[in-house]
Amino acid sequence: MQFGEYIAAPTAAVVALGVTWQVADRAGPKVKLALALSSSTAALLAVLGWRRGGAERDRPPSPKRRTGYGHGEKVVMGFRREEFTWSETHIPGEDIEHWEQQADRADSVFTLGMCPLQFETAVAKLTPMPEWIDWSLLDEGCRFFIQTWPFVFYGFSWAVIGGLGSESASAVLLRSRYWASMGEKGRRDTWKRLRETACWLYDICAHGAKSFEPEGVAWRACLHVRYLHARTRAAIRKSGGWDVAEHGEPINQAQLIGTLLGCSTLLL
Repeated sequence: MQFGEYIAAPTAAVVALGVTWQVADRAGPKVKLALALSSSTAALLAVLGWRRGGAERDRPPSPKRRTGYGHGEKVVMGFRREEFTWSETHIPGEDIEHWEQQADRADSVFTLGMCPLQFETAVAKLTPMPEWIDWSLLDEGCRFFIQTWPFVFYGFSWAVIGGLGSESASAVLLRSRYWASMGEKGRRDTWKRLRETACWLYDICAHGAKSFEPEGVAWRACLHVRYLHARTRAAIRKSGGWDVAEHGEPINQAQLIGTLLGCSTLLL
């Protein structure tokens, strides 16, 4: 399964929420409250750490991309410029580079000027739900979101901040005006896209497991984001100047995997 198939990724995140909520449900209301508070506290600490890190001037410079890190080698992560040691438990650099060079197979059917409905028709065969989906857990995840949505939205901001702190992801965000520094117009653009992201999160989480079936609310929301990503990649490639060697493909599989983790594991 390719992570670029945008129904699987948010589905996995909601399933993860469902698993956690099931455990908390059996433990009682105090555990539920603790889970919600810990999620929000973790997000707050992440934000504070990120802000503090930006003020420190002794951070190592931005690293150049290369693969094949050896065990025990010191490397610098793009986000926050933190040093860490590459160990045998880390994913091999060659695998990460492979993901960075992969976009979405739906790009092969997308053309600039294509409308969302045309795209939906063209990629219909590429959007089946994975066989591993547990529909009951998916429904639990949706219930978790409905009952704790203020904390989930607050914690979800951590994933957004992480994306803005990654050079390769920020390069796309700047090109697409998701993250724009052009005065009032730029702030309006950024606010509009943050609001669209919040609406997408609501669409995939607030309507139950059945909404992930073809033609459902979540299914259409995921397919629309897939359309927007394909359109953005096509526009960036056409404009020229994109450094694939430095950043990988725009909106690549490594970035989508990071987004999936930011919407599930890190949030919980």
